[in-house]
Amino acid sequence: MNGRPKRSVPRRDYKNLNSFGTTDSAVQFSFQENMDEDLLDLSLTPEEQDEFREEFVSSVVGPEQSSEHEREASGSKNLEVRTNKEETVDKCEDDDLELRVQLLEKKRDDLKKQQLKDRIRQLEEEVAEMSGNSKTKDTSEKKKPKKKSGGKAWCRSTLILSDSFFKYFPDLKNTEIQAFGGITSERLLWKIRHGYFNINEFCNVLIHVGTNDIFAITSNQYRFNIDLIIQEIRCVNASCRIILSSILPRPVDFRMSDRLVQDFNSQLFDFSQTGCAKVNYMPVCKSFYDRFHSPIFPLFLKTDLLHLNHAGIQKFVHFIANTLAHLN
Repeated sequence: MNGRPKRSVPRRDYKNLNSFGTTDSAVQFSFQENMDEDLLDLSLTPEEQDEFREEFVSSVVGPEQSSEHEREASGSKNLEVRTNKEETVDKCEDDDLELRVQLLEKKRDDLKKQQLKDRIRQLEEEVAEMSGNSKTKDTSEKKKPKKKSGGKAWCRSTLILSDSFFKYFPDLKNTEIQAFGGITSERLLWKIRHGYFNINEFCNVLIHVGTNDIFAITSNQYRFNIDLIIQEIRCVNASCRIILSSILPRPVDFRMSDRLVQDFNSQLFDFSQTGCAKVNYMPVCKSFYDRFHSPIFPLFLKTDLLHLNHAGIQKFVHFIANTLAHLN
């Protein structure tokens, strides 16, 4: 110890040292910049801040308050999840409703299209029947010689008073057709009494009415109305021939109406057997029954099974022509 020389240490004025341990201002500035950069690098991300906040709160408020905060946070999360589920369910229900609406609208449109097609087909049939023109004819009809329209059948003027059965009949030579939809025997009697028709100008008067009476009046009341019609015609034209056309079968309600139709036709037949002058019964109905006494459906419109189609009209006209030819 005594032989080792002592090292001299320069004295420093510690009183003048700054916080950086130096009196050099440049060193102090450089150190300050480095510290600022380190602080920036130590800044927390948002996730780290949330984690730090939870740890800080739990350390400050204690375990009980921390659990309350956790319950509140859990409740808010559960509420958010429940709300999301409800929104998802509502959205699914809305999607189902929209799908049902689309399906119903499509079904409605399809039904409308089908109704339009049915209506077009019905109108085409009616137009074809009204025109009375057939583009195709049977070969058998071509071979048979046709009777001229100016033959014996239509040589004398004829007035036809009818319900809607004659409404779409073709024009017949030397014949006037007065057809009224839904007319009854009582209503026709009223028109004759009030001079709606020039009965005195015709040689034949054909009456076809009664199908609208079968469910409204009895056969005896129908007979009474027909008797009055004959009397009114005789008052205007005593020399004309009166032809009573039978009521045709009604396929639309055949089971209920057939017996009534037969009763009414029997009343018409009686007029031709009681000696009434120039009163004849035309049993055209027998051309519209088959051999089993059932209506021949192909002669009636498919749309109502009541009025005649083109084939039925042609058969009716042919029967009238034969009747007039025989009577004249």
